[in-house]
Amino acid sequence: MARRRARQRAIFIDGYDELIRTFEVMPEEAEKILSEATREAAEIVLTAARQTAPVATGKLRDSLNLKEMKIRKSGSKGWRLATKGVRYAFAVEAGTKKMPARPFMRDAFDNNEQRVKDKINEIVTNKIEEVWRRD
Repeated sequence: MARRRARQRAIFIDGYDELIRTFEVMPEEAEKILSEATREAAEIVLTAARQTAPVATGKLRDSLNLKEMKIRKSGSKGWRLATKGVRYAFAVEAGTKKMPARPFMRDAFDNNEQRVKDKINEIVTNKIEEVWRRD
């Protein structure tokens, strides 16, 4: 259900629109459930990135946040790590001619991939069961 994109590391649910249609018996709930699941899973990555970000002043670490995104072509929605007010995050992550790479965002995704998948599955399963018990 959850996957990690190769070029752009972000948390997505493949077939998001199809899954929404599957939830037709509870349409108001479906988008809310999926949004909550992906957001909470992305929080795992954000926390890991903040814990492993190189710290000189703390500005880079403190600038990390989540940004919601949607890919129109596939209908996928998700969250990605972003920075606010810091332009050098990519240089730190990927390195430059004069500075070696210090990947912390990529590592946050890679080292937590299974936890992210598990969190999405847990939330979706629990929320669906909750809705079915109400009805």
